[in-house]
Amino acid sequence: MSAATEVGDILEAYARRGVFRGFSRDQGRGGKGLFRLLWHRDQVFQLAFDNRRQRLRIACVIPAVPAASPMYRDLKAWLKGRQDAALPDHRRCDPDKVSLRTYNRGGSVALTLTVLEDQGRTLERGEDIRPSPRLQLSDARIDHLPVRRRSERMKDPRLRGEGHETEPIPLV
Repeated sequence: MSAATEVGDILEAYARRGVFRGFSRDQGRGGKGLFRLLWHRDQVFQLAFDNRRQRLRIACVIPAVPAASPMYRDLKAWLKGRQDAALPDHRRCDPDKVSLRTYNRGGSVALTLTVLEDQGRTLERGEDIRPSPRLQLSDARIDHLPVRRRSERMKDPRLRGEGHETEPIPLV
């Protein structure tokens, strides 16, 4: 099984458990995969995985955030805090194993997680270096995202939960 398929399977399992409200995948060539999930505040998040570069990128974690804003500085500080040795292992991204970076392109904040080069041997030994997918994004103060009214959400079949228990909800 390719690494991109494995990443997709992990994300799909979370979608089936209800962590995400929807999920779709496009397996690319050369160990690449593109995944879309309906998640926080009914936003579609796009994740790109590149096995050759050992990189997972979320294209737009938070929209409309100026690079010089306090919110962007707070997000970077929060991410740095996720690498603090004082955090329990299941809550932290070990900076010796992974690199976390943010980019702000025209106000859209992207997040990239890269497995560091010398972790190749760790991966071969089968050790798990993945950060916990339960990192508390709610701590990152992303309250400025637009929220659709419940009546608007319920018109969208992707958000009604139909078939959610048995299969992932495809996103268009």
